[in-house]
Amino acid sequence: MTKIILSDTGESIHVKVKGHNEDSKVCASISTLVLTFSQMILDSNSKSRMDLEAGNADISVRKDDLGMYALDMIHALNFLRTGFRMLADSYPDKVKVVHRE
Repeated sequence: MTKIILSDTGESIHVKVKGHNEDSKVCASISTLVLTFSQMILDSNSKSRMDLEAGNADISVRKDDLGMYALDMIHALNFLRTGFRMLADSYPDKVKVVHRE
């Protein structure tokens, strides 16, 4: 089971993924979403904290640091939420998504 925690505090965005998924399709899907989101943050040159390792990810970025990329990050976060929701709906025994505001 992979647990995904998504937080948007108004000041910062936080994405935490815990647990390697043994289903290769689910694992590849989660990895693709997380790595794409991470690359978008890196491309924005914003200050962020990223800890990425097999089966786990912990990503935080302050919205104030996004500058002209703020709207792009809102879209990217919505894309990420949609992808994770679709995985949780399709594989409820393998993916759990928690939203925290």
